[in-house]
Amino acid sequence: MLKWVQQRADFEPTGYRLYFVGHGSQSTAELYMKELSMPRDMMLIDASRSLHKFLQLKTASVLGLLMDAEGRKVSYDAYKSGFGIRMWGTGSITQLGGVAVVRNGEVVYRHLCEAPYDYPAPESILEVLRTVDAPSAAS
Repeated sequence: MLKWVQQRADFEPTGYRLYFVGHGSQSTAELYMKELSMPRDMMLIDASRSLHKFLQLKTASVLGLLMDAEGRKVSYDAYKSGFGIRMWGTGSITQLGGVAVVRNGEVVYRHLCEAPYDYPAPESILEVLRTVDAPSAAS
């Protein structure tokens, strides 16, 4: 996620804005934004997970998360590098993320994460955005 925040300005010339959608509480989101030095206007809270459902984002099993060796390695590496936020509390620890490009209410691109760390590189999404028309100011 940090890479996405750092490359936020790269999305502006495409005419699209970059947002993160959290499904926990506002207080959890505040901790997350602080940890990533994320501007407040980048995080939307979807406590009911209606957007997650609309995008048909996947959920993982708790056992699957515990058995995922790559996930444990990614988590440990993040912890070692100082990323110490704990995302417990409201929300769902099994909710997986994704990346969506939405234009005028239509999903024009969607990547459904198969694991908590399965996000495409920001560069690949920028390439997708270059292939679709930029939204108008009214979008």
